[in-house]
Amino acid sequence: MIFLDLKTIFISNIAISFICTLIFVSLWLDNKNIFRGLSLWVAGMAAQLLGSLLILLRGIIPDFLSIVIANLFIVGGILVFYIGFRAFMEKPGRQIVNYILLAFFGGVIYYFSAITPSLYIRTVALAGIFLFFSLQWVWFSLYTIKGSLRRLTAGIGFVFIVYCLANLARIIVAITGSENIGNDFFASNQFDTWIVFVYSLLIILIAYNLILSVNRRLSVQVAFQEEKFRTAFREAPYAVLFTHFSNGQIVDINKSFSEMMGYSSSEAVGKTTLELGIWLNFDDRKIFVDQLSAGGSISNYNFKYKTKSGKIIIGATWADVIEVGNEQYILSTIIDVTEDTNDKESLKKMNEFLVGREIKMTELKNKIKELEEKNKS
Repeated sequence: MIFLDLKTIFISNIAISFICTLIFVSLWLDNKNIFRGLSLWVAGMAAQLLGSLLILLRGIIPDFLSIVIANLFIVGGILVFYIGFRAFMEKPGRQIVNYILLAFFGGVIYYFSAITPSLYIRTVALAGIFLFFSLQWVWFSLYTIKGSLRRLTAGIGFVFIVYCLANLARIIVAITGSENIGNDFFASNQFDTWIVFVYSLLIILIAYNLILSVNRRLSVQVAFQEEKFRTAFREAPYAVLFTHFSNGQIVDINKSFSEMMGYSSSEAVGKTTLELGIWLNFDDRKIFVDQLSAGGSISNYNFKYKTKSGKIIIGATWADVIEVGNEQYILSTIIDVTEDTNDKESLKKMNEFLVGREIKMTELKNKIKELEEKNKS
């Protein structure tokens, strides 16, 4: 049989909690404006870390700190994690019962450490409240969360099932072998040592599954934003095309572009704007590129374009340079104003429409930047 030293396990637990705290801080800094509850994950892991440190200092610092406060930090950390996870999943709930139970637990730990010392009662109380909180994690992760979102929470739910079993076993062993439990925690039997070792492993699994939940939610959100952009791009009432900045090769066009210029997507995508011959004057394209190179955007420039049928149109043009994957692209919008150039009322209506269009194009540009940043992270 392998014998473990409890103090060694606690030192390892402290190292694990410290690393996990740093990971959660990084996770929170990267996603604090996207998801709620991540700051509570940091607080929960930090509480676990501080509680373990206080326990390790037992015999050096007052028992009130190393027993009562330490246990409250460790148990409170699990509760804070739970509250943060509910906030992350956008399903916050009332915690009055848990707060009352935590306060009662603190009273029990104080009484059986300062007034009538009993490691046996403290062990049962600690395992009992862990079991109660763990059951809430399991219920929330595997029952409260429905549908496709459950794949975000199933992993954490199964981890806490193991947590429940470990604490249930600890209660049973403590009750059946109470006469063998002294009052020196670090002189506990090998079973308790193995239980603490299991706790350390479960902390790693909890952290892993929480990080996995964030990544999966980011993936879902990125896919949702991509679909929103794709829909806005395809259904926009004005012609939109996406091209490589370097050579003008067309990456994508929308339905309005096809209707205005006469080219289908299969005819346009993969070819350059020069190959299609949509620029009536080559000098206009030079002005277009020079303006984008200088300022990164063009707003309401009138250029002459040639459609597939040979018709000459005047197009009010907006364009923005967007960087995706270290490559520059041009997101362009063209509105046919050929028949409106001599109509003041039409020009007024068009300008009112274009104000809204420019806002939408700015939103599209920002969405692409957000997607790029999320994909990088």
